[in-house]
Amino acid sequence: MHQKLRYLAGLGRVAAVAVTLVVAISPAHHLAAQTSNCHAADSTSVRTLANFKKLVSASDSFTVRVRTRLQISSMPVNKVSYVTSAQTCAAAGTAFNTRYGTPGVAHNLYVFKLDKDYAVEDPTETGNGAYRGILIFTSAWVFKSAYAPN
Repeated sequence: MHQKLRYLAGLGRVAAVAVTLVVAISPAHHLAAQTSNCHAADSTSVRTLANFKKLVSASDSFTVRVRTRLQISSMPVNKVSYVTSAQTCAAAGTAFNTRYGTPGVAHNLYVFKLDKDYAVEDPTETGNGAYRGILIFTSAWVFKSAYAPN
């Protein structure tokens, strides 16, 4: 009888270890598989691209102040573009998640190239009529500033 109980107790420990390993491994594997993608160009991305082109090229005092606050340099409009590279959008997603403390969350992002910097937005993070949150990063994906147009 004691032998049978020891055997069953041993099985219980093995089962507990197996369950612990499955639980411990599964979330990490699930998170590692999550990558962010580029959002398809649409009317919002076209409008935002036009706004960034105005922002980087205008010389009026208000726009210069906004650009200075955002740490964005003045540049020719041909240095501003909409990004569709899967590799860049994956890197943007990692930077976005780092900034918000949400590792492993996949996003469908708008990504804009501003000469050497990037502007990143997750359009699902905006409510109806709300201000949009666009994060500005360096080319090394270091956070610089945030922009909230509507």
